[in-house]
Amino acid sequence: RWDAPARDIVNLVRGVVEWPGAVTTYRPDGGEPKKLKILRAFPAPGGRQPAGQILSADAKGLVIQAGDAAVRLEDVQPEGKKSMNAWSFWQGARLRLGDHLGS
Repeated sequence: RWDAPARDIVNLVRGVVEWPGAVTTYRPDGGEPKKLKILRAFPAPGGRQPAGQILSADAKGLVIQAGDAAVRLEDVQPEGKKSMNAWSFWQGARLRLGDHLGS
């Protein structure tokens, strides 16, 4: 739930990283949803965008709007692939700034 406070999301990711894992979804090119396991995340400054919106992407990771601030994803694992840093995921995921994670 991206509408939860950023600190709660980060703590959830840290608490369930081994099992069962924190999972969200994304839609490459607006197509069918795919799962994305979040392996490492940190709080980040956010704006007043809708929860789950991708705010920025750079070598430090992806910044996603949460309920009260934002969350920076550093390491992720796309469905059916090995874990990778979020920047590598971004480069191949066919997503754009303003797209949303989650349902």
